[in-house]
Amino acid sequence: MTDDYQGWDHRPTVALFSETGLTTCLILILPNDQYRLMNLIRREHLMMQNPANQAGSVSAPPPHQTKNLRHFWENISNSAQSRWQQAHSLWQHRRQRRHLLTLLILATTALTISTTACISYFFVRGLILDNLKQIALLKLEKGTDEIDRWLSSRKAEIETIAYDPTVRTINWKLVEPRLQGEIYRLKEYFILSLTQPDGSFINTLGNRANNKDRQHFQKAMAGQLNVSDPLIGRSTKVPTIIISAPIWTLPPAPNQVMGVLSGSIKLDRVTSVANSLLYGSDSYAFALNSQGVPIVHPNSNLIGNIDRPTPSFLKSQDPRAFHNCATDDRPPDEN
Repeated sequence: MTDDYQGWDHRPTVALFSETGLTTCLILILPNDQYRLMNLIRREHLMMQNPANQAGSVSAPPPHQTKNLRHFWENISNSAQSRWQQAHSLWQHRRQRRHLLTLLILATTALTISTTACISYFFVRGLILDNLKQIALLKLEKGTDEIDRWLSSRKAEIETIAYDPTVRTINWKLVEPRLQGEIYRLKEYFILSLTQPDGSFINTLGNRANNKDRQHFQKAMAGQLNVSDPLIGRSTKVPTIIISAPIWTLPPAPNQVMGVLSGSIKLDRVTSVANSLLYGSDSYAFALNSQGVPIVHPNSNLIGNIDRPTPSFLKSQDPRAFHNCATDDRPPDEN
């Protein structure tokens, strides 16, 4: 076999047979075999021009040569099919591995993003709630200061009136015009009362009664300017708070208490001041006295006074129960 034929016996070959017995072999030619193919065709052409070769070429091929060619083709076909199946199987395996790897990466990424989102949500939620609590506490402190300033202003007004020389005469005929003028000027009080040392009093409505057993009267007779817990007025039957100031004797008499001046404020007025401190649509304001008993609350059943005591918030074991009572007592459109 010449150099032009070397390596060609391993190429895929197709054998074609004609009726004259001439056998033609088709061999798979690679791109770099063009030069060798041209030499092979030229050499075959020269051989076919030789009469001896032409005569030999017409002769029928040996039977064993045809079988060898068929066997050679079958081997090549089986080998090619086997290699194709191996390559296809390897490709399927690699494809499955890439698919599983892609799913694993996507699942890991989704889990990481979900975990990060949950952690971020609870962290940010905690920060927002803490911030809202701080704001609410600041507003509550501000509201408490506003109520204290409001009460301090009322106490200063009563004390100033009690130091008036006309009021210090304890003569109701002289004091009444002065108190009626203050009622018209101040607007916060609906009654001003002058109480004698024995507890008997007369107010600007012309009502008379005795307050000797009232704590606000007793503290004022002891020289203390004070604000009473809510009570039901004995002459007006209206829930009120009373600001009482001692009336001191005029000089040169010894400095001693000779009476009490009291200003009555309706509890509704205190409630309106407290309700102005609302924080949002779902909030409500309430006020407690020194014993922790509500004096302003959305649920009127929880409001206590001297004549009708109610449980103290400060002594309660479950403060949420008072909150539930408050929300249950609201009108339906406010719940």
